[in-house]
Amino acid sequence: MIDNPYDATAKEGIAPTSNRWVRRFAWLAAGLVLFFVLLTLLLPATRRARPAAHRMTCASNLRNISIALNAYNQEYGQFPPAYVIDESGRRLHSWRTLILPFIEQGELYSKIDLSKPWNHPDNAFAFKRAIPVYTCPSVKSPNRRTTYLAVVGEHNAFHPSQGRELAEIIDGTSNTLMLVEADPSQAVHWMSPEDLTAEVLLDGDPNRKTTHFGGFHAAFFDATTRFIVTDMEPSMLKGFLTIDGGEGMRE
Repeated sequence: MIDNPYDATAKEGIAPTSNRWVRRFAWLAAGLVLFFVLLTLLLPATRRARPAAHRMTCASNLRNISIALNAYNQEYGQFPPAYVIDESGRRLHSWRTLILPFIEQGELYSKIDLSKPWNHPDNAFAFKRAIPVYTCPSVKSPNRRTTYLAVVGEHNAFHPSQGRELAEIIDGTSNTLMLVEADPSQAVHWMSPEDLTAEVLLDGDPNRKTTHFGGFHAAFFDATTRFIVTDMEPSMLKGFLTIDGGEGMRE
């Protein structure tokens, strides 16, 4: 009589084929369970890490822009105006265009016709370009738009159409804010000669939308960046916005 082959393998210490597949399936199932458990534990951390990384990138962008503005000042003896105008007073180009050579975009700058408006067909090639340093990774909008805006006014960082000298920053470079990260709804094309006024920033709306939770980034004249909380005292924010309000130490 021929023995059952499964009995023979069992006698030799070899598990039947069906049992081997059961064990393999059990190991696979256990591995999948462990994977999904780890994934569940890691997802919250990933969700928290992404906004933090975006904030770091955003702060770095603003710092690099403020460094470029200071380099512009060293080159020309003054900071750029908020925008340049033609003989009729029409706005032509933004400060963001003027500092292109200082953010490693000199070649692009050399091809822009500054005598014609930023949105003139002859400048269309630049209009279609995205500038990474002007883009916050948290803003869900076309990548040629920017939320990095200057504070424009007679007593604020950027004069509307004239360059400012460093000596005009009477309150001190570390106490005077030059750029802010605006509400995403206020984003403009990076070439557009549009920015913000102090009045907009001091509107006092506690529910004002911000790109990052709890506040927005700001760059100061000393090339530092800080996170401005939305519930900051209006008087303190106003002090940061003025160049000659007397709130800061004179340098």
